[in-house]
Amino acid sequence: MSLKSFALTLVLALYTAFPSISLEIRLNGQLVQTWEDGELEKLSYLVPAGPGFSTGISLDEVLPLCASAYRLVISSNSERRILEAEELAENFASWYLATAGGGSWDLLIGQERLPDVRSIEILGEPLEEDQLEIWVSWEGIPLLKEQFRRFSNLHDVKIKVTEVPRIETKLISILRAGGRPPDVVMVQSDYLPALVQSRAIQSLDYLSFEALIPKARRSFSLDGKSWAVPFYFDCQLLFYNPRLLDEAPPLDWTLADMERLAQGVKIRFPGVAPMNWNAYSAYWLAAFQLGFGKQKLVEADGSIRIDDAATRTALSYLLDLQNRELLVVSEREAMISLFASEKVAMILSGSYSIPLFEELGIPFGVAAYPRIRADGRSLAPFLDFKGWAISRRTYSPILARRVIQYLGGIGTQQRFPAALSKLPVNQDAWKIMRQKNFYYSVLARSAETGVPVPTERAYGVYKNTMWKLLRFVFSGQMSVAEALKEGQRIIAAQLE
Repeated sequence: MSLKSFALTLVLALYTAFPSISLEIRLNGQLVQTWEDGELEKLSYLVPAGPGFSTGISLDEVLPLCASAYRLVISSNSERRILEAEELAENFASWYLATAGGGSWDLLIGQERLPDVRSIEILGEPLEEDQLEIWVSWEGIPLLKEQFRRFSNLHDVKIKVTEVPRIETKLISILRAGGRPPDVVMVQSDYLPALVQSRAIQSLDYLSFEALIPKARRSFSLDGKSWAVPFYFDCQLLFYNPRLLDEAPPLDWTLADMERLAQGVKIRFPGVAPMNWNAYSAYWLAAFQLGFGKQKLVEADGSIRIDDAATRTALSYLLDLQNRELLVVSEREAMISLFASEKVAMILSGSYSIPLFEELGIPFGVAAYPRIRADGRSLAPFLDFKGWAISRRTYSPILARRVIQYLGGIGTQQRFPAALSKLPVNQDAWKIMRQKNFYYSVLARSAETGVPVPTERAYGVYKNTMWKLLRFVFSGQMSVAEALKEGQRIIAAQLE
């Protein structure tokens, strides 16, 4: 026998001994997809499987889109299972096909594992909506667009993705002009008052996302209703240049430790600012207010108090840092430039700066916000959530919901937020991030001590008012007491 004939005989023998395994997907009796051995593995990622994780893929990526589903028929070599329930499709993002060796797949439904699945049939109403327009913003747009392309390719739908810098303003303008809005928009917490008042978005109380981390679940609530589904969040961090500090800040440290490191920079590196951030912005003041004893930024009745002891102590502390030449106050662009040129040792910025600094090759480390005292409260960093809202005038409400479910699933949460050192809102993605992200311990500590950015209208009034008054304080034109008294008067008048 020739070598060529022997090789062909061996291949045929191996193929007979180990036949290719395929997975058939059916919709209402019709075969719609056959996944051959190896094809699903190319799309797979880590999914929860018992106490740990396995390689797999969620059912909402594999099954055809349905408006509703009332029956799921799962067939394997040994059995046939039928699951019947209303709105099965709502659960498919948290049900998974997991690799089981030899090219076979197990179906994971909660704690139950159905082995060696060969066929899945869904019975229900096919989704006729096939087009969607989505507005996106903030960092990581190219990677985010990849997630939408994946969904489009899997389900043969058309998704138009447009980058819009100020979504809130443009959406309201289009509605006032009588134009057609997009179906889904990316929002942050303080967009809600204007969007809800203008009736631009719809309440999403009918959606339930059990996989969300606890602090995410109420991050887009206003007037007792939920208006958006969280996607990821950034947190405030302290960034430092390791070349300029005597030592790296520990995970659990205090303001005294921070001042000691800053003082060391002042002595050893003349001309280098020990610390720098935009103290003109109330966005950064809030962490100190809460750390120095303020229980919550917005009161239960929707008002804001800034003439209280905690705010006076916090602002006085920051002013003292400036007077001791440990803090230089500047806006974000100048701060980043100074940090990049090693003219600043420590800055306050968001976790969104991590990939930026990595890309620029800037030497940096990150630390969670310090405690006031060793036995006291921590400064409370803001947790800045981004999420998805659905337009009141969407023509594709169910497709919009399906896309949002997909974005909150563990697959997308691994491929987008965690990949950019943003914090995922999916609880299982958090566990995976622990293993994969170098900055996990600092991010996790910040998420633990942080508070979501308020959604109430009062927060916007507070932020805009303090922007002007804080400049007067740090320039020496107003005392702390004068600025807070005047600020309280202005805020109260605007909220009447």
